[in-house]
Parts: sequence; C-alpha cells; structure tokens
Amino acid sequence: EFDLTGTTTASVRNEACAEAPVPAGSTQTELPVSCDEAHVEVGGFTVSKTSDPASASEVQVGEVITYSVEVRHTGEADVLASFQDTLTEVLDDATYNGDAQASAGNVTFDDDSLTWNGNLAVGDIVTVTYSVTVTAEGDKKLLNVVLPDGGECIPAPDQNPDCKTTHNAVTPPGSP
Repeated sequence: EFDLTGTTTASVRNEACAEAPVPAGSTQTELPVSCDEAHVEVGGFTVSKTSDPASASEVQVGEVITYSVEVRHTGEADVLASFQDTLTEVLDDATYNGDAQASAGNVTFDDDSLTWNGNLAVGDIVTVTYSVTVTAEGDKKLLNVVLPDGGECIPAPDQNPDCKTTHNAVTPPGSP
C-alpha cells in the first residue's frame, strides 16, 4: 500500500521480490527469486490566485474586485482536483455578484464559500473567475483565501505567494 499524497514526481517505480526457504526433503538447493515491478503514473495539481485590482490595493465603495484562481495539472496521470475559496472575510465588506465561471469543471457558491471541482487531464489548465462589489460595511479589510484540496498553492504570476488576496476598503470623503 502506498500513500502518494504530496508526491510531485510524475511516476513511482516499485519493485517487490519474494523468496522462500527450500522445503525440507527437496532436491533443489535453492528456489528462484521472483520479482515484479510496478510503474504507477502520478497526477497532481497546483492552485494560484490573483485579483484585479491587485492584492494589497485600496478599493473604494462601489468598486468591483475580480478574483481569478488558476488550477494547473502536474504529473503524468489524470487527477480529480478541487478547491474551496473562503469569502467569510470578504463578504462583511462586499457583495458577491453571482458571476462565478469556470473554463472547465463545476463551480458553486454557498453561503460564504465558492467551491470548484473537476477532472484534470495531463496538461490541463482551468481558470475560475468571480467578482464582488465593495460596500465597506464591515471591518474594511477584505481577506480572501483559496484552499486546494490535496493540491499545492504556488505563487501567482503577480507573485501573490500564498493563495490569499487582501484589500483595504476606503470610503470617500463625506460618506457615512
């Protein structure tokens, strides 16, 4: 039995050999050693997250933040991939726009989480996008975190290193 969780190698080679003692009274002096080799292809996936405006930006009431999550196949075998994008610390200061789209797989929104899952073949890249509109009705900090289920979070092209985005909401002068 093997646990390949977290394996980044494209394949795993395993060789098992069995030998037994020569039975008493046998005319053979030794028994042949029998070996079998198994070659297992391994698949995995990575997740990265960006936002527009970029993470660490200030955002105004009424401004739209568009989030993008990229899921990229790794390895040599197909894999079932999924992630959960937690919006708890976003939706106290913004309203979800109901516009989640995925280039493949299934995306759903429930309460304060966006969930995606799908099958990834070798070389597949899936992009999931959605947006919120800033209200600044909460603590004025919009922290968004994506959690890959079994995959690995990697830095996004904008070097957002940890599958998180943050924005500070500001209210225009004269606003309540």
